[in-house]
Amino acid sequence: MGYRYEFPDYDGELPMLEGFVDDSWHNDVCPSMFNKRTKIKLWIDYVDPDKREGGEKRYCVSRLEDDGSLTQILETDDISTIVFL
Repeated sequence: MGYRYEFPDYDGELPMLEGFVDDSWHNDVCPSMFNKRTKIKLWIDYVDPDKREGGEKRYCVSRLEDDGSLTQILETDDISTIVFL
């Protein structure tokens, strides 16, 4: 359905990253994107830090493990630090 449907109050835009597709689900705390080839999940939290759960960083990068779990790789407020994906 897309992040706008799943998070109608979201105050930002998802970045355009090659290989990533919108993977947002309303039961998560924020929108996300997934890259099937690299098995990388990118969480894109609200722009307004007051809307973030626990005041976390805006971007969180996780790797999908073979057992279905996610391992956090990086947490940052600067999207340019994750363009290597």
